[in-house]
Amino acid sequence: MRSLSCAIVAASLCFGAAAQEQPLPADTAPIIMSAASQDPELVQLRKAQAYLKSRPDDLRMTVLTAQRFIAKGKRENQPRFLGMAEALIENWLSKYETHPAILLAKADILQFRHQFSQAITILEGIANAGVEGAAALLMRANLHQLKGDYDQAEGACSQLARELKFMADICEFHLQSLQGEVEPMQLKLEALIARLELPGEIRAWATGKLADMSSRRGQPLEALEYLEGLAPEQASAALKSQMMDLLLLLERPSAVLQMIAADDNSEGLQLRRLRALKMTGENWRGPISYLVLSRISPKVAGDANPHARELAYFHHYLTNDVEAAYLAARENWDLQREPIDIRLLFETAHRAGKLEDVADAIEWISQNKYQDVYLASFLQTQNSEQ
Repeated sequence: MRSLSCAIVAASLCFGAAAQEQPLPADTAPIIMSAASQDPELVQLRKAQAYLKSRPDDLRMTVLTAQRFIAKGKRENQPRFLGMAEALIENWLSKYETHPAILLAKADILQFRHQFSQAITILEGIANAGVEGAAALLMRANLHQLKGDYDQAEGACSQLARELKFMADICEFHLQSLQGEVEPMQLKLEALIARLELPGEIRAWATGKLADMSSRRGQPLEALEYLEGLAPEQASAALKSQMMDLLLLLERPSAVLQMIAADDNSEGLQLRRLRALKMTGENWRGPISYLVLSRISPKVAGDANPHARELAYFHHYLTNDVEAAYLAARENWDLQREPIDIRLLFETAHRAGKLEDVADAIEWISQNKYQDVYLASFLQTQNSEQ
């Protein structure tokens, strides 16, 4: 079950991470760098790298080491570890018949970099059978859901049922909750989690779905209780961000500051830390804020920005640059459509006086019967004011 859970988790968790590691100003580098010599996991991975230099044909060790680098990169938000994983699998990708596990690792790296369409293309080339097939189907379902393509996501979930019924159920329950059935689907998912002995990482992933359902029902305290029930080691950066947003919504910035250190390397978590500092009246501007902004800004003017969500969050909650916030949220809408993305789009459009420019998003919400009490109340208020 361990290898299966690793494959499934690798295929399904941790959206919204950094695309490329950027050079750091000399004075801020110590803030986010850790001593590699004191990291036992990295020492083990370096040994595996050395072994694979002499035995590059060892597929099993290549896959396991690449998966561990990918997991470490996601957990610590260190893109360089994803680069190390990519280097390990590169020679396998040039083979005529690439092993499905190698393709999965490549797709996972592309997902991390927000290259969702390219990841889906790779996943579609993996046969829908066995462990790798199940992981590929789940990743496809999650990526389609992330992009707001619910029909394609449901198709992948349905195919997944042949291999892993319980994972297909989690997938299907969450999708249906997004399309007008949040309350019954939350009850079904809660019952499934209580009934099954799920591996820790999969339980955490499913619990994040439960928290999302509660949040969209307008029950932030209930959502927070779900997440607080997870063991600390089960909380990914994405789940921590989800918890922090709930705490900030409940006006508990001090609790957010207790969750994250100043040297944490996740832009998403640092954004919430900066927002909490601002809410408590402390100075949020400084080396960390400048470092975060440099990382989430487009590297070349006019280029697509895989960090558009984070940039919208930065300007919306920190700088109050309403135009920049809206433009980033609008760009992000074309990339991903998770609940936070949808809320950001409408909040920034409202502040920038651009609600008439998001008619396509309103139509998408109507067509998909997207359910979010907060958003419904917001739109109703706007309609009554017009």
